[in-house]
Amino acid sequence: TLPIPASLNGTTFEFGILWNNDVSTINNPPLAVDNLVITGEDNTAPTIAGCPLLEVKEYTDASCNFSIPDYTSGLTITDNCSAPGDITITQNPSPGFVISGHNTTQTITITATDEEGNQNQCIFDVLLLDDTPPTFSGCPANLTEFLDGNCEAITKDYTPSITVTGDNCTSIGNMILTQVPVP
Repeated sequence: TLPIPASLNGTTFEFGILWNNDVSTINNPPLAVDNLVITGEDNTAPTIAGCPLLEVKEYTDASCNFSIPDYTSGLTITDNCSAPGDITITQNPSPGFVISGHNTTQTITITATDEEGNQNQCIFDVLLLDDTPPTFSGCPANLTEFLDGNCEAITKDYTPSITVTGDNCTSIGNMILTQVPVP
């Protein structure tokens, strides 16, 4: 058995069989001639380089949404037999798919399929984070507090004067207002 390059797939060769017990007829044509079609079989999946090994962190927009981009553009996909243009590449979910919410995780699957149907996948998670701070009003201006006889001041609770006015991902009713240092 000899390995046949895939580039010879479907090539027709003349194949002959010669039975010869008489050395005087060595230069005679073979007794039987037929065509032999070599069919190569590609069972090697495409390779995918550049697949993220860790989760990918992305950030929400002002509406707490994120539109999945085309992650295939950052990958290098090759195959032993198929030309790059003949490899089918899909991404699920597709670019443009919208996810929302702080700490939402979305699994991305990129599949490369060669002409013979061999597949390889790049699978990773996208972690959606909210880096937009909430808005609020009523924050007091800089204050001067007077020290007592021990050269200390008691921190007052300033939170009652503050009103949370909005956030891109969390409803106002679910916001927690804290003060540091604690009164």
